[in-house]
Amino acid sequence: MDLNTMPEEEEETYDRHVQEYTAAIDHTESAVNIANRESFERSKRPMKERSEERATSTSQRADQFYQTTRRFKSYDTAKLPSGWLDCPSFGQEIDCFIPSKVPLGEAFNDSIPPGKRYSFKQVIHQHSVLGRKLGLVIDLTNTTCYYSVSDLNKEGIKHVKISCVGRDAVPNSAQVNQFVYEVSLFLSRQNQTKKYILVHRTHGRNRTGYMIIHYLMRSTSMSVTQAIKKFADARPPGIYKPDYIDALYTYYHEKKPRIIICPPTPEWKRSSDLDLNCEAMADEDDDGNHAAPILDNCETEAQMTNDDVLGEEVPRDLVDRYRYFCYQTLKLNTQPRGAKQFPGSHPVSLDRENLQLLRQRYYYATWKADGTRYMMLITIDGCYLIDRKFNIQVDTSLAVKGVREKTHHYTLLDDEMVIDTMPDSGTQERRYLIYDLMALNQVSVVERPFHERWKMIEKEVIEPRITERDNIYQSWNPYYRYDLELSGRKGFWLLPTVDKLLKDFIPKLSHEADGLIFQVLYLMV
Repeated sequence: MDLNTMPEEEEETYDRHVQEYTAAIDHTESAVNIANRESFERSKRPMKERSEERATSTSQRADQFYQTTRRFKSYDTAKLPSGWLDCPSFGQEIDCFIPSKVPLGEAFNDSIPPGKRYSFKQVIHQHSVLGRKLGLVIDLTNTTCYYSVSDLNKEGIKHVKISCVGRDAVPNSAQVNQFVYEVSLFLSRQNQTKKYILVHRTHGRNRTGYMIIHYLMRSTSMSVTQAIKKFADARPPGIYKPDYIDALYTYYHEKKPRIIICPPTPEWKRSSDLDLNCEAMADEDDDGNHAAPILDNCETEAQMTNDDVLGEEVPRDLVDRYRYFCYQTLKLNTQPRGAKQFPGSHPVSLDRENLQLLRQRYYYATWKADGTRYMMLITIDGCYLIDRKFNIQVDTSLAVKGVREKTHHYTLLDDEMVIDTMPDSGTQERRYLIYDLMALNQVSVVERPFHERWKMIEKEVIEPRITERDNIYQSWNPYYRYDLELSGRKGFWLLPTVDKLLKDFIPKLSHEADGLIFQVLYLMV
């Protein structure tokens, strides 16, 4: 028997197993082949069916992720300004203004639940839906950590920063004047397309309302009460800090009506934001600076002197504009930038050499008051004092208030400020004595004879104010304090009456006088 020869049955069994194994291998696909086949099958399906499949798959994954993480998601709202989360985002438009709380950038997203976010992306979109196009944002906060200005620059929106210190202090006069100037400049450069101004502080109530009301008071004919109500209707409940309301009445020389009641603190102000008297505490967006206490615009009990600095700071661009107007009106050479020349007339001492001038011309005589020389420029935005150094300050105690269409605009007066001591009470009052008119509503009158200009003071300035005073009391604003407009015309006498001026008039003055002034009337023929 040959041991190397296999039985026939065993050989058949082996061949059968080999064939079955080979067939199994032929029907097995690799992972690569499976992926290619599925991709080919998907490409044959309609596009809509494939999109729905992807959307369903993505939605399912998102739902699974949300279901997994929502139980663990928390928002650290302590990083947000107090009361910001529940404070309504913005109010109704007020002419060109939109009062708003501060929009917060994406850095605060982890602290704000969905549906509560309010960034400039939402601001621009929401107002676009309402048909409003923003052109200017005025930021009154005292910090720069809330959002990036680059978000506005990309949209072509101008951003102006006016840092207002908090701690219960109203914005100071320089900040108010800057606000009014920026708004006026923006509106003057508008094209036919109306663009809006978004004004915000932390919550868009007290300081925001204070600034907007200042502009309304200077640009329209309304009382403080009407302006406060207009803001409150657009941004309920309006200004709710009494110091701000009192400051507005003081600033614009109006008596606060007894019916004016400060609204209560809004509900969105948490209890932790209230002091022991249940009044709103200071905002928390400051950089640590503490404001000075609120000061009234009325004269204090401190002793007045001629060295007191009067008026409030105005923006530099506005100073340059008014200086240029003075040079043009008085036909003076424009000075190089930085050089300052007082545009008013310069007196000549009456020594022996100049006595002959009294024989060559006719003169009026008046007293030389011991006061401070100023020129006053009256515009629809306020009254500006120009001192001997050509510094320009706005002085609200000299407000020329009335119907806007009749208000002086670019009227230039020459005068002096004196301090009267009342003989009965001994109290002091400032008086602004006008003795010359240089320009009337942008028209120069310096080439007219003095006696004509002097009469124009009474006709164009004094008498209209008396008429407007009666109109103010009897109609739209019975609370306006006209007595705080401290101005009047200075008297002049012919030379033959100088003796009476010296002996009878000057001794009765309520302020000091230290000589005489002779004003030329016209040349003798």
